[in-house]
Amino acid sequence: YAFAGVHLTADQETENYEARIEDFHKISNSSFDGLPFPNHDFVCWVGDINFRVNLPRDGIVKLADAKEYHQILNHDQLYIARREGLAFVGYHEGNINFPPSYKYFRGSDNYNLSEPPSKRNPAYPDRILYKYSEKLFTSLNTYTMGYLKESDHKPITAVFSCSTQKSQ
Repeated sequence: YAFAGVHLTADQETENYEARIEDFHKISNSSFDGLPFPNHDFVCWVGDINFRVNLPRDGIVKLADAKEYHQILNHDQLYIARREGLAFVGYHEGNINFPPSYKYFRGSDNYNLSEPPSKRNPAYPDRILYKYSEKLFTSLNTYTMGYLKESDHKPITAVFSCSTQKSQ
């Protein structure tokens, strides 16, 4: 099992999107305990992966208020990078049925829209992605956003079941 707790390059700019993809490849090409990171039987990325949404701020907020999360995700940089084969190819993620996990006022459930839109729009930077070998039976039981208010991010949680033998 290999877990990467990450904080990839931040902010909305195009060069930062490209830097996040580079960050992914640099970590992916690392070794842990002498085994290349992606060659472990279970590989899980958790943290502030920092991919943003390619929509204007007001559009993101309107879609989030309407609970049209799938419409936001159509413009999510991580979805785009995966679809284009640039990063996280072969990884799984749970269904996102919750609002963007970032950028909130600390201590509240309200988006902080006071910073420049070029840097800090509501988005889904906090993610959990995983892949596993055929040796393991793995299922994702839950994937959700917690509602702690101590940060400008809401925590994302996942519960997995893993075993080395499939149940009969």
